Amino acid sequence: EMRYFMHDIIREHPSDDNISLLFDKSEMLYRFVLMYYNYCIKTQDYGFGNEVTMVEAHTVTMINDHPGITISQLASHYNRTTSAISQLATKLEKKGLITRKMISNLKNIHLYTTPEGDNLSKLHKIYDSNEVIETLHTLSLHCTPQEVDAFFKVLQEYIAMLKN
Repeated sequence: EMRYFMHDIIREHPSDDNISLLFDKSEMLYRFVLMYYNYCIKTQDYGFGNEVTMVEAHTVTMINDHPGITISQLASHYNRTTSAISQLATKLEKKGLITRKMISNLKNIHLYTTPEGDNLSKLHKIYDSNEVIETLHTLSLHCTPQEVDAFFKVLQEYIAMLKN
């Protein structure tokens, strides 16, 4: 099997073969995004008794790590609308994981975790650490450490690219 490097394909004049190769890369990325999205919205038990989604767990952990963070700061960090984050905050508040507090001289509402949210954050970090260890182990069966490092470097650059 011939290995194609993207920079070689990009430099060449588009041909049907190159378009097909590029589309295959696009299709793989699309499938990954859909599969990971479905994984993110599926509820899981992080060990604290109530099931939450990955989105909820990461948001609670971000609030726990940054007490007093605002809706707009969370929206900026996660590249979401303030409306979407506000709806998520309402959901988390109803679940008893966070509280909202208005600072008297500021118009912004600041978010804080409850004791239940603190507990979820701790358990979530342990859960995710174990998941990363298992993922890295599974990847090591098929990829070199350099390939895994390159994957994370590409993810970092892709995130930066999508934020712009």
